[in-house]
Amino acid sequence: MPFLHDLLDLSTWLLEATAPELEARCAAVARRLVDGRVRAVGLAPADDDVAVPPAALLLGRALGLASAGRVAVIDAIGTWASSTSRSRRGVATTWLLDDLAVLSPPPAAPGGGLAQLQALVEEQGAAFDRLVVDLTGLDHAGEQLGACALLDAVVVVARSGRTRERDLWRWTTALPPPGPLGVLLTGTP
Repeated sequence: MPFLHDLLDLSTWLLEATAPELEARCAAVARRLVDGRVRAVGLAPADDDVAVPPAALLLGRALGLASAGRVAVIDAIGTWASSTSRSRRGVATTWLLDDLAVLSPPPAAPGGGLAQLQALVEEQGAAFDRLVVDLTGLDHAGEQLGACALLDAVVVVARSGRTRERDLWRWTTALPPPGPLGVLLTGTP
């Protein structure tokens, strides 16, 4: 799985050499999630130019530190896998740290992302104390509201100085009350 392997190599670098600002933001979000007893949180990209995987991995690490529990970062529809792994069956579990794993399912069939996410949360999620779910792509299939309903909270991931206010407003108005938990800004303006 070349792409996933490259992503995991990148994640090792991210986990070791993170920008202090993003690490602090993830730590603050993690404390809020732990204090609010949120077990499963989704990370929704504000727009198509936002990369959720790095933020998901850093938030997963911060949750592990804040809660002293096992955390799974879930690739909801299998977008982290490369085209060479499309024939793979089952969910691959890759441990990045003692308390942080990435769950990578095979790519979801068109319109099958919600069912795949539900199965991941129910079947694989029980082995973990906290779940961080990359919701990338579910909005394009019209499944984002159903996916958000499976989770305890949603955080919108946006790029500092690049994401437009209307894209953030779209998420704020699309989700039923109480709406997204907040916005996690990545990058620098």
